[in-house]
Amino acid sequence: MKSYFEIFFLSVRSDYGGKGLGKQLVERSLQVAKEMGFGVVKSDLGSTFSRKICEKCGFEPVFEIRYADEFPLYDKMDESAKQLHPTCTTMLKRI
Repeated sequence: MKSYFEIFFLSVRSDYGGKGLGKQLVERSLQVAKEMGFGVVKSDLGSTFSRKICEKCGFEPVFEIRYADEFPLYDKMDESAKQLHPTCTTMLKRI
């Protein structure tokens, strides 16, 4: 088994949100990883949307930091951004 496959960045333009495109991207990435011989897929997720998508696809959180605890400039962020990006979570899925 190779070390791991990483989904580095998951984003869908806001006007395409809610159509299942993010889930399709993750599912296709899982398929590619499996075809390439990887046994684990990893992703570091900074938004609640990305985390929910990966949870629906069977990923499990293994590490999490709260931005408010680690980044001094977090307090200067817009409140809506804070709600969308409260943590950075590392998630894994065995395939």
